[in-house]
Amino acid sequence: SDKIIDLANLAVGRFRGGLAYVNCLSSMFFGGISGSAVADATALGGMLIPWQKREGYPAGFVAANNSAAASIAILIPPSIPFILYSLVSNVSIADLFVAGVLPGLILTAGSTGVCNVSARLRDFPMTKTPFDGAKCRKLFIEALPALLMPFMILVLLRFGFATPTEVSVVAVFYAVLA
Repeated sequence: SDKIIDLANLAVGRFRGGLAYVNCLSSMFFGGISGSAVADATALGGMLIPWQKREGYPAGFVAANNSAAASIAILIPPSIPFILYSLVSNVSIADLFVAGVLPGLILTAGSTGVCNVSARLRDFPMTKTPFDGAKCRKLFIEALPALLMPFMILVLLRFGFATPTEVSVVAVFYAVLA
């Protein structure tokens, strides 16, 4: 999660209200690993909330940003609610995962849009660090194993290479090795 946050901060941290964008983007990426809004809010909030408060963001906005951004995780595969819905309704998990990608991206874009408007209206701070392409490439390569996990799960399920149970085992081993 540290690499994902560092990558998101390097990409958008220099804009007004950038740490709010970092929360949204990190939630999207981390949701692809955990599949849980609660895990997302806890893991990212523990790092980002104190950081945002130190930078001068209002406490109420920081809490709302963290909880709203965490909801992205329930749409990005491997979504735990999708898995539970699939078990109860006998709908294909692969179909649900594929169907959740676009709404998850739209929700991320909408959340960052709200952060943009709030940042401009409230004059939120900006990080003074300039963009460094070499550092961005390095962080992207370091975060790539974690970022590829949702795509690996989608491909394995969607094209029938493995059952949901087998995919979960592969994902656990992949997470341990990555």
